[in-house]
Amino acid sequence: MLGTKYANNMAPVKIFVEGDSDKKFIGDYIKFLKIENDSIDIETLSGKDIAHFKNVSPSFIKKEEEGKNLVIIDTDSKTIADKTNELSKIKLDLDLNFEAFFLPDNKSTGELESLLCSIIPEKQKLYFDCIDKFSKCVKDLKQEMKPPSLKDSIHLYCCSLLTQKESKSRDKVIGLITRNYADTRFWDLNHLALLPLKQFLTNHLVR
Repeated sequence: MLGTKYANNMAPVKIFVEGDSDKKFIGDYIKFLKIENDSIDIETLSGKDIAHFKNVSPSFIKKEEEGKNLVIIDTDSKTIADKTNELSKIKLDLDLNFEAFFLPDNKSTGELESLLCSIIPEKQKLYFDCIDKFSKCVKDLKQEMKPPSLKDSIHLYCCSLLTQKESKSRDKVIGLITRNYADTRFWDLNHLALLPLKQFLTNHLVR
């Protein structure tokens, strides 16, 4: 099991993520890991370019202060080297100090949704495979209709597992900022795909 109780004995930590869905996932995962620290604060950048960093730079813990900053962002289609160079420039231009983790696994291109696809429970993968086949079919038609994005596909997957009662209030159950990532019906937070993120978080959040 990846969930292990850790003591609350460290300085304040600011974790900066791209958006609200990332904030919900990282918050849920930290709770799952049982990292007990009241001084962990998660904030959104609402993007990942220098303009977004500049907007929130006053929230970063300053170099001379006790504490640390972490940044968890998507790589999208860029390489880790490219993203590292971008963040190095942001650090220099804005005089910021932080450690970064690139979703999905700090070595591959992708995003939060790429990681979510990896942690779908084995018994539920058939549902997602159906959606994936539909997406490929739409793409092969080469018509004006666009295939669902990965984010759309994740939403469709979640919808497919809802009970009739839950379907009436689906936004409260599977909304981007209301999902419960500890719900084993949808997600497997013990999956090995999460090991790189677990190691990053525990290295910086646990003494």
